[in-house]
Amino acid sequence: MKIIVHRGTKEIGGSSIEVFNEREKILFEIGLPLWCMQNRNYDVKKLLPSLKGEYSGLFISHSHLDHYGLINELDMDIPVYLGAATKDLIEFSSLISNSQIKIKKSEIIEDRKVIFLASFKITPYLVDHSAVDSYAFLIESGGKKIFYSGDFRRHGRKGKLIDRLISNPPPEIDALILEGTNISRLDNANKETDIEEELTTFLQRKKKGITLLMASGQNLDRIVSIYKSCLKSKKTFVIDPYLACILDIMAKYGKFPHLSSKYRNLKLFFSSRITTKLMKANYEEKIFNFRPFKITKEEINQNRDEIVMLIRPNMEANLKSLNFEDGTLIWSMWKGYENDERNRKFLEFLKSKGVEIIREIHTSGHADIETLKAFVKAFNPKSVIPIHTAEPEKYSNIFEKVKMVNDEEEFEI
Repeated sequence: MKIIVHRGTKEIGGSSIEVFNEREKILFEIGLPLWCMQNRNYDVKKLLPSLKGEYSGLFISHSHLDHYGLINELDMDIPVYLGAATKDLIEFSSLISNSQIKIKKSEIIEDRKVIFLASFKITPYLVDHSAVDSYAFLIESGGKKIFYSGDFRRHGRKGKLIDRLISNPPPEIDALILEGTNISRLDNANKETDIEEELTTFLQRKKKGITLLMASGQNLDRIVSIYKSCLKSKKTFVIDPYLACILDIMAKYGKFPHLSSKYRNLKLFFSSRITTKLMKANYEEKIFNFRPFKITKEEINQNRDEIVMLIRPNMEANLKSLNFEDGTLIWSMWKGYENDERNRKFLEFLKSKGVEIIREIHTSGHADIETLKAFVKAFNPKSVIPIHTAEPEKYSNIFEKVKMVNDEEEFEI
C-alpha cells in the first residue's frame, strides 16, 4: 500500500489522506482547514488536495468541518462512508449554515463492522471524541495494515472505548497515522466528569444573576455535563432552537437530554434568527412541537438567578433586553475560537453589558500525551506518522520509529 497525506502533516485540521495500491484508491477525510473558519476570505478551489483519477470511497471519521468541509468540491461521484449520527449532524448543520453540503451516495458504518471495498478491508472503530459517533479505521490490503486514529481522546464520557482498543489492539500494524493535536502539552487533560463537577460547584455557589455559557452544540459530552450540573444545582438549562434540534436528532442514538416531559429543567428560548432559518428550512412542525417547552425573556429575567443559558453570537439582538445584573459568562470551548471575529465582537457586547467573563471551564476533545503514549505502546507499529498536528517534530521526542512526511508526499509501506 501507498499513502499520501494531502493535508495535516503540519497543521491541525483540514485533514485528508489517500491510501492506494496498483488497482484502487480510497480517501479518508476531506477537511476544511481550521483557519478558514476564522478567516472566511479564501478560494475554496485552491484548498482542494491534488486528487487524481477515480476513488472507490471516501471515509469521514466524524462531523467536524475540518474533516469533511470540502466534500462539495469533489468533482466525482464517490460513495461516502460515515456513521449514521454523523450523517444526520452533517445534513442538519448544512441546512443551518447555508453550506449546502450534499452527500449524494452514503454508506453507513458501524463499530467494528468490516467493509470490503475492492481490494481493501476497512474496519471502523468507535472512539471517544468531543464529536459523537467518531471513528478510527484499520485499513488492510496486500498483507499490510494501516491504522488511522482519527480524532480521539480517553478523558471523555466514552473513554472506555479507548481503554478497550488499547487493551486489545489490532496486531502487526505497519503504519499508525496518529493525531497529535496536544503533542506539546505536558499536562494531563481534565476528564469530562471533572468539568461537570467544576460547573456544579460554580453553579451551586452562584446565588445571584444569570449564568451564560458558550459551548459547541455538537459537543454532546459537554451538553450532558451542563445538563447534569443544572440538575444538581436546581437550575433551569435554557437552550436555543439549534441545540434543541440537535438533541432531538440525537435522541434516537443515545440517552441525551432533549425537549420532553422527561427533562423538566430543560427549556427553549426562541431566538429569532435561528428560528426563522429553521422555519425556512421546513422545520415548522418541529418548531411547533417545541412550543410547550418555551421560556420567554420575561420569565428569564424574573428567574435569572436560577437560569443557565447557552448562547451564541447570532442571538445578540435577542439578548439586549435581558437583565445582566450580576451576570456571568462561562467560556466552555477551545480558546482559539475567541479569535473568531464574530465571537470577539460578541464577547465585547457582553462585557459592555457588565457580564463577567470566565475563561474557561473546558477540556480538550483530543488525546493528551499519556493517552498518546499508551496508544503507541499498545499498537507497537512499525512506523508512526504524524497528522492533525502543528508540531510534528515533537513526535520523535516521545515515540520511536516516527516517519516524518510532508503534505502531498507519496510513500510506501
